[in-house]
Amino acid sequence: MRRDFKCDLIIQARTLLCAAMCILWLGVPATAQRPTIITFDVPGAGMGAYQGTNALGINSAGATAGVWTDANNLTHGFVRAADGTYTTINVPQAGTAAGQGTWPQSINTTGTVVGFYFDANNVTHGFVRTVDGAISTFRCTGASTAPAGGGACMSINDAGAVSGYCTDTKKVFYGFERAPGGKITSYNDPGAGAGANQGTLGYGINKGRTSAGFYIDTSNVYHGLVRTADGSMTTFDVTGAGTGASQGTVGSAINNGGTTAGNYVDGDNLSRGFSRNSSGVVTTFDIPGATGTIPAAINTRGTITGFYTGSTHESVIIIAGVRGGAITTFDVRGAVRHLAIRHQCGRSNRWVLHRCQQCLAWLPADSMTVGFDAGRRASALCRRPSLHQLTA
Repeated sequence: MRRDFKCDLIIQARTLLCAAMCILWLGVPATAQRPTIITFDVPGAGMGAYQGTNALGINSAGATAGVWTDANNLTHGFVRAADGTYTTINVPQAGTAAGQGTWPQSINTTGTVVGFYFDANNVTHGFVRTVDGAISTFRCTGASTAPAGGGACMSINDAGAVSGYCTDTKKVFYGFERAPGGKITSYNDPGAGAGANQGTLGYGINKGRTSAGFYIDTSNVYHGLVRTADGSMTTFDVTGAGTGASQGTVGSAINNGGTTAGNYVDGDNLSRGFSRNSSGVVTTFDIPGATGTIPAAINTRGTITGFYTGSTHESVIIIAGVRGGAITTFDVRGAVRHLAIRHQCGRSNRWVLHRCQQCLAWLPADSMTVGFDAGRRASALCRRPSLHQLTA
């Protein structure tokens, strides 16, 4: 599978996969005795193609954040509490035309939600919404105010530090960290290109304010990036990553132990999964039979979730571990894609394949995943694995 990030913010936000990089790393023990899947639709969500409900993040209390698109193709944010009650999020400055609206991406343990919104001119801006409903919006210094320009919050840690990226007036990406007090620090890797659709993108952030992301060089090759709280940056390339345009290494997520998860695109334009621990040791993996593997999130135990593509090129889901453990897939009835889980354990790889969709975020370290079952109209899903699956 060819992983191509050379697209602008407006295209990313209008696809069901735009939030596949949205993640949260939390940790409480699992209590479920058997796998359960909960599907839901936000009241008012449209029933047409590319409408419906997408769950993109979940916290340790079971509160889910995501987006729902109405019958007019306007997107709204939501938070769904563990008891099933909904709160709609509409940033007041968001545009109200088709393809515009509010796009939450991540929720932390305090219930603070971050994301971005499209204004009436199709410019994106970051926002932070606290649990009491107060919304703060911001734009990065130097960010473009042209359509498809602006910035996006991609992840928030439990202290309220936010990771994301913006584009400047030349359509060059640069990463940022927003401190809990609102101070924004922008950064760009020295190896990043300065042309359109090049630059540096920040994604995940952990409790120590270490961020994961990647940069795109002058030849449009991708390189993994880890940035620590003091601003120092470490870049890396997974062995086997391609060196052509739109190939290379993409860091998407990082857990509290400093392990990064992501994908790399090889010389044959196939996407493969990897994890890289804080010492720099890289483990690579693929879903058997898949034509592309794209991790999206990693929890504190090193279990990874994401999606993959099969021989029919439909987008499907993975969850994988980092130490040669078993990979499990699960089914949402009526879905047209697949979900897999590869648990971190000492036994030989064990695979079970069913039909499902995209899994985007973890609840606690070991208990629940969240994503969506799209097809043409999206419905949100949560899945809690059994205790046996977590300890086998």
